[in-house]
Amino acid sequence: MEPMNHLNEDDERRDMPTVHRTPADTMALFSVISGIIGIFFCLSPLIQFPIGAIAITLSLLARQQGKRNIQTAIGMATGIAAIVLSLIVFGCVVYVYQVVLENPVMGPIYNEMFQHYQDLLGTLGSVS
Repeated sequence: MEPMNHLNEDDERRDMPTVHRTPADTMALFSVISGIIGIFFCLSPLIQFPIGAIAITLSLLARQQGKRNIQTAIGMATGIAAIVLSLIVFGCVVYVYQVVLENPVMGPIYNEMFQHYQDLLGTLGSVS
């Protein structure tokens, strides 16, 4: 039986190829991360839109440097999705303020529902 030593492991590590990350690889990775974060900020279009734009920009810069892989495609797709979602949410907010609250029938109903929601959040916050 051969004695255990770490010399053989060091030789094996030296023979293994190393992965060198280029700036394009890093930009592609950050485009995916920022696109996913942008999607998670779906109820705040003021934060979501710039993060989605950053994801698209990083993806385009990585593609410009010759990096065309799944990460750049996912970064582009999630960035576009974040921007589209932010525009939809912004449109809904504008609709509520311009149409629903101005309506003499729906305005008080919406305000009452919002007050019930605020009361519910207050009771949930005081329980914990």
